Amino acid sequence: MPFKNRIFLVILVIVMVVLAAVLLAPIAVSNGVRLWIWWFARQEGFVATIEGVDAPFLRPIVIRQIHLKSVREDAARVDVTVLDARVLLNLKHVFLHLSGRDIRNISVRELHAELHRTNPNVQALSERGWATLHRLLPETLSIF
Repeated sequence: MPFKNRIFLVILVIVMVVLAAVLLAPIAVSNGVRLWIWWFARQEGFVATIEGVDAPFLRPIVIRQIHLKSVREDAARVDVTVLDARVLLNLKHVFLHLSGRDIRNISVRELHAELHRTNPNVQALSERGWATLHRLLPETLSIF
């Protein structure tokens, strides 16, 4: 195979990989966000239901509705509903694992939360859960 054909083939493969990454990124990010929320909630004793996640390429992630409800009634009874949350990620911190906030901005249209603590001696979240929530605190938060 001549050298010019190899270069053309390599460039064509690179262009196809970049195009596939751009086209498949919204699907991968939205499913990844949905899976991470479900996994983290389940690990901490919550049931998470998510109506929809939109993740356009290099744009804020839009979560239409999240409903979190605690499974364990012995520690704290939690019921949280969030409507139309827009999450702007700091991609440099996410991909390079730099110190700082992973989330730049969260804006929520509507938030409804109920917390009833029945037993003050039982921890509501584990140490790892608190550390994860602390890491996910945004630089700015707005609730309308």
